[in-house]
Amino acid sequence: MIGTYSSPQAFRRALEDRLKSTSLRDGTDLTRLRRRVAFERLLARLFAHPEPPWLLKGGFALELRFACSARSTVDLDLSVPAPLPLQLAATTEPSPQRLVPLFDSLQRAAGVDLQDGFSFLLHQPTRELMGAPGGGFRSSVVARLAGRTFAEFHLDVGLGDALVGQPDLLEGGQLLAFAGLSPVRVAAVPVAQQFAEKIHAYTRQWADRENTRVKDLVDLVLLIQSGLLQSEQVIRALQVTFSSRGQPIPQSPLPRPPLAWAAPYAALAAELDLPTRTLDQAYLYLVAYWTQLRLPA
Repeated sequence: MIGTYSSPQAFRRALEDRLKSTSLRDGTDLTRLRRRVAFERLLARLFAHPEPPWLLKGGFALELRFACSARSTVDLDLSVPAPLPLQLAATTEPSPQRLVPLFDSLQRAAGVDLQDGFSFLLHQPTRELMGAPGGGFRSSVVARLAGRTFAEFHLDVGLGDALVGQPDLLEGGQLLAFAGLSPVRVAAVPVAQQFAEKIHAYTRQWADRENTRVKDLVDLVLLIQSGLLQSEQVIRALQVTFSSRGQPIPQSPLPRPPLAWAAPYAALAAELDLPTRTLDQAYLYLVAYWTQLRLPA
C-alpha cells in the first residue's frame, strides 16, 4: 500500500494523472515536475539518516528556496563539507578509487526502501569533477517507479568545501501529498555560502574556453533579490570559499559577463520574471550589491 493505493502500479497511474493536470493548470513543464518528484524521493532517502555527511546545494536548493521563481535544473548537486567524515575521507589512491567510499555510502543510502514505490540506480561515476576543493564526481541516476523508468538525471557530488555557519533546512513540495507522503526535509548549504560559490563560478577563468555558465548570473540575481543575504555572513563565506581554493576574492569591479550570454540571459530573465531583464542590467545589479558589501582589502 502507498497511501490509499493498493499497488505501485496504481500509485504511478494516479501520480501521472496528477502531474499532467498540474502541468496544464500551472503551465509548468511536465518533465520538470517529473524530475522534481524524482529528486525529492532520492533526497528523502539520502536524508533519511538524522546526520548524513552531505548537504544539498546547486540549482535544486534554489528551487526549494524559491519554488517556481528559480530556474529549472536538470542535475542534483550535493556537497560533502570539510572536514570529511573519517569513513568518507579521500584516500591517496589514484582516481577513481579515492572516491569509492563516498559513492558506496550514497548507494547504500539510495537503496533505503521508503515504501513509496520508487527505487534508484546510481551508475558508477564516469566523470571526475574538479570544482570543489577536494574534487568530486558525477553519477548517472535512474529513478524507477512500479518497475519502470520514471526519470533520469545526474548526481554531482563535491568534496571538501568548508561549511560556513549552520546548514539551512529546506522543505520539498506537496506533489505527493495526495498519497499521504510527507514533503522531504533536507539540510542545504547556507544561503550565504551558495552566493559565495556562485561568485566563484561566475568569476572563474577557463584556460581553454570562455565561461559559459550564464545560469550563475541568473542565480546571483535571484539570491540578491530574495533579501535572504546578510552582509557579514556573505563576507565570511566569500573569504572561506576563495581561501579554500587558494584564490583571492575578486576586487571591484567584478568582471563583465561575456556578450554571448545576452540572449540566453534575457530568455531566462523573462521566464523567471527577474527585475533585471538584460545582461547589462543584471551586471549593474550585481556590481551594486558587491560594492555595498565593502569587502576588506
